[in-house]
Amino acid sequence: MKKTKFSIYEKPIGTIFDKSEFSSLEKLLKSKKSLTRGEDIFKFEDNFSKYLECKHAFAVSSCSAALEISSKVLSLKKGDEVLVQSNSFWTAINHLLKIGVKIKCLDIDSRNLNVSFEDIKKKISSRTKAIYVMHHGGVPIDIKKLKSKLRYNIPIVEDCAHALGSSIAQQKVGTNSDIACFSFSSLKNISTGEGGMIVTNSKDYAKKIELLRDGKAISKYIKIKSRIKNNLLSSNRYLMPIGDNLEKKINYLENIGSTFRMSSLQACVGISQLKKIDILNKKRNNIAKIYERKLNKFKSVRLIKISQKDYSCYHLFNFLIVSNIKDLRNKIDELLIKEFNIFNKIRFSPISWYPEMEYLNKCKPFGCKNCKKLSNINNSWLFQQMSLPINPDMKNKEVNYIINSTLKILNKLNIG
Repeated sequence: MKKTKFSIYEKPIGTIFDKSEFSSLEKLLKSKKSLTRGEDIFKFEDNFSKYLECKHAFAVSSCSAALEISSKVLSLKKGDEVLVQSNSFWTAINHLLKIGVKIKCLDIDSRNLNVSFEDIKKKISSRTKAIYVMHHGGVPIDIKKLKSKLRYNIPIVEDCAHALGSSIAQQKVGTNSDIACFSFSSLKNISTGEGGMIVTNSKDYAKKIELLRDGKAISKYIKIKSRIKNNLLSSNRYLMPIGDNLEKKINYLENIGSTFRMSSLQACVGISQLKKIDILNKKRNNIAKIYERKLNKFKSVRLIKISQKDYSCYHLFNFLIVSNIKDLRNKIDELLIKEFNIFNKIRFSPISWYPEMEYLNKCKPFGCKNCKKLSNINNSWLFQQMSLPINPDMKNKEVNYIINSTLKILNKLNIG
C-alpha cells in the first residue's frame, strides 16, 4: 500500500496566495512604475501600523535586517551587555556578534517555550543595555508584565517573526516594547518571499530607523561653504547630489545604515496578504484545536496553554513529551517518519551552542541553567519538544492524517 506523504517540508510556504496577489502584481508590473521606493511600500507600512495600532512601521528586507537596525538604533557598542532569549533564531545574534557586545543567554520557561521572566530578573544589571525576546511559535509574551518585573528601565526588542496577529488581552504583540521586528519569509503566517517590518511608538527611534533603513547616517553636521565651485556642478537632476554632500561637515556620528529596503513587488504582495492575516490565523487555530483535543487525553503530553484572554497565531504547534522513558521523544519522532512520513521540526537549538558564540562571545555551550539540563535528555525542553505540521493550506484530510498517525504512535509506545 502506498503511503500518503504529508510533511512540513512539502509545504514550503506558510500562507495562501490567490488571485488578489496575482492581479496586484500584474497591475504593478504593467504600470511600468519603479519597483523600488514606490507608493506600495508606503501603503503597506501604513496598513501594517493600523493593523497593529502602533505609530510607526518601516518595511525592510528581512526580520534579520530589522533586528540589526534595532541594535544600531540603540547605539550598542563593543563590550555592552545584552540579554537574549536562548531559543532565538541564529540571525537574532549575528548583528550583536558583529558589534562585539557581551551576550548573556536567557533560560526558557518550559511551560510555553518563551523567555523565563525569573532568569531575566537574575541576570539583568545596571550594565545591561538591551533585552531581546522572542514570541516562540506565536505564543505571546506579556511585555507589560515583563516590564513591571524589571529593576531597570532597559529597552526591550521583540522578535515577532513567529507572532503576527498574536495578542495579549486583545492588544497585538509588537506594540508594548521599544522596538518590534516581524518576518515575511516563506514559512511565516503571511509572506512576501523575503522581507520584514520594524515598528516602534517612539518618534526618536522612528527617525533613526528611517535613516538607517535607507543607508544614511545618524549624525549631526554643520553647514559649510561648498568645497566645489558651482560652475563645476551639472544641472542634470539625475546626477547624485554631490553639491549638497560637499556643503556638510559631520561633527558627531552615531551610526551608519545600509540598504535594508523592501521592494515594491514585495510590498504589493504584503498589502494583499495583510488583508487576510486574521483568516489565515483562524485556520491555524482551528487546526491547533483539533490537535489539542486529541492529544489532551495523554498524561505524558504537556500542551502549551494559552490564557483565554490571549491569542496565539500558531505559527508553530508545539507540545512536550514528559516521561521517564529514555529517549521517548526521539522514538516517537523516528516512528512518525518511518511509518507515516510525518516530520517533527524543532526550532531552535540554544544560541549558546553556536560555535560563533563560543568563539566571539566566550560563551560556554551549557552556560544557562536550563541549557545545562540538555545533558540529561529526559529533563530538557529541547529533548521533550515536538512540533506537528501546521499550515492554513492544509486540508482536513491532511490534518486528520497527521494527528491520527501521531495517536497511533503514542498508543503503540503505551504512552499514557
